[in-house]
Amino acid sequence: MKEKIDDLSIKNSRLHHFLTWLMQKSAAVNTPYHIASVRAFYFTLALPSESALACNQELAILLDNQLAGNLATDLALDLALTHGLTVSLGINPEIFFSTIFGFEFIS
Repeated sequence: MKEKIDDLSIKNSRLHHFLTWLMQKSAAVNTPYHIASVRAFYFTLALPSESALACNQELAILLDNQLAGNLATDLALDLALTHGLTVSLGINPEIFFSTIFGFEFIS
């Protein structure tokens, strides 16, 4: 399986760049979790939001069930930033104004 992935990576520079980033990001994070679990965590965070696996941490938890408990600070921050970015990209003027005008401000 690794040989096939390596072969695909050589033929596709975007895939190679992504896998290199994934390896470097996983290695740079200070967590007590198994490295494969951290790679799975970041793999799903990097997927486009329309992907069925985007932000699905089931594989990461299966690889290291400690991940399901108290998420390490580095991972929690990256998860929160990814969520914030996804929400901000989904906001359009209609949603923004309907939400703001839906609030009742008490003076």
